Amino acid sequence: SGTASLTVGTPNDNSGTTTISGGTVIVADGGALGSGAVVNNATLQLDNASPMTFNNAVSGTGGFTKTSGGTATVTSDAVAASV
Repeated sequence: SGTASLTVGTPNDNSGTTTISGGTVIVADGGALGSGAVVNNATLQLDNASPMTFNNAVSGTGGFTKTSGGTATVTSDAVAASV
């Protein structure tokens, strides 16, 4: 929790749930949060210069934003959009 930001930019193999309780989590690679669900109760930001795919199921009350020039395709059970 809090108001700071955290940038995650490399793929990982986490399969558990990631919970965002405060601040901003900035995702610079589609696999940076692993394959588990994301509970977003703060701000989830996609910030990619190259095309990426974000496959995590997303729930929660938080905001979802896209920055930078790369295309982000968002596909999951909870969200399906291309931003």
